[in-house]
Amino acid sequence: MLDKLEELIKQMPEKRREVFIKKKIEEKSLKEISEELNITTKTVEYHITEAMRFLKSEFEKLQVQGLIVFHLFIG
Repeated sequence: MLDKLEELIKQMPEKRREVFIKKKIEEKSLKEISEELNITTKTVEYHITEAMRFLKSEFEKLQVQGLIVFHLFIG
């Protein structure tokens, strides 16, 4: 499942992927990300929301096992 997560992250548009990694993996704040990427915090929030929506949708296709991994590592 982690391989699938990595594959899905790679499918995201470049900016969304970058924001998602900084927030969820590097655990940076919205403000830190917005300053690093020179975008507003609202834009950061948008990318996080869209990334999570995409991942949730894709993991739902994989049924319950995928959702468990999704909630443990991403939620």
